[in-house]
Amino acid sequence: MSLAEVKKLLFPFRPVRVHTSDGKSYRIAHPEFFLLFQHKLTIAVPSKTPGVMANDFRISLLHITAIEELGQKAEK
Repeated sequence: MSLAEVKKLLFPFRPVRVHTSDGKSYRIAHPEFFLLFQHKLTIAVPSKTPGVMANDFRISLLHITAIEELGQKAEK
């Protein structure tokens, strides 16, 4: 996906699931859980400890195949 396409789907923020070319998907439930760069999207995965992230995934925008809106309640 292009930067413009990703920006259009992520802003204004709604909970989404990002699908990638390797068949994986990543949930973004809150706007503080991602960073959009010119050529990549970094997704943070929260831990059980408030304010601490457990992991992060860096995805090239070229490998994003779809971004689906999850609606009002983000699925788990």
